[in-house]
Amino acid sequence: MNSKYSFFNEGSLRFQAALRGEPGPVPVYAQMHEYAAFHANIPPRDFYTCADLMVPALIEAQINSGLDVVSLTYDIYNIEAEALGQAISFTDFGVPDIDRNHPLIRDYTDPVRIHTPDF
Repeated sequence: MNSKYSFFNEGSLRFQAALRGEPGPVPVYAQMHEYAAFHANIPPRDFYTCADLMVPALIEAQINSGLDVVSLTYDIYNIEAEALGQAISFTDFGVPDIDRNHPLIRDYTDPVRIHTPDF
């Protein structure tokens, strides 16, 4: 393990203990994607579509913020919707969102067009 990131191991152990209900220091972690993208100067479209950019930027932001636990997850409602055929909108700031001007389901007949993606 890279020694630069080894302190996250202690925080992870505290996090696991907290999940088990054991008393002790509360581990601090956060979803901070917009913050990480901004400070790494990565445009949102690139940040949210390229894990090779997102993961290091998140880890660096979390190190610089003094957090205990790495959090690489985020709300994936947009990824799920895109996989079903929903158009996604990217902005200069913030997480991608569904294209609310062109919803995938507009009337009661639209759900029949939705099929599980072939992974």
